[in-house]
Amino acid sequence: ARAEALLTDLLVGFGTTGVQRSLQAILAGTSKPGEEGCDFWEARRDLALSVQREVLPRYGFEGSEAGLADLLRVLRPLLSDARVAEQAEALERKLAPLPSHGPPLAEQRAASDEVDAPAAAAVAGAAAETCEGLVT
Repeated sequence: ARAEALLTDLLVGFGTTGVQRSLQAILAGTSKPGEEGCDFWEARRDLALSVQREVLPRYGFEGSEAGLADLLRVLRPLLSDARVAEQAEALERKLAPLPSHGPPLAEQRAASDEVDAPAAAAVAGAAAETCEGLVT
């Protein structure tokens, strides 16, 4: 129940007009759909972290990338619960690029063995970290 509450709070935060406008601005800055670069991933990560900084501490997690990593470790085994999995997928959709920026979510699901939104978030974070290593 607490996992669902945390995910609901994140969903509300990511769904705010300000966050969605910021996401649209980030998407508008990409040069070609499907070819998002380091700037895109860094901006998306920073936007997500702005919400996570507020929400995660309410549930005992640090409001940082380390706290997000801890949350992902805790959530992974809970994804077998249909409600938790649905909320994780809803979070993914809130922060996912527009359909014009990649395959529709249904196609992405069909192409993978299982949907793992927290892992996808971790991959996005790793992509941004990789970009940071490239920027000097």
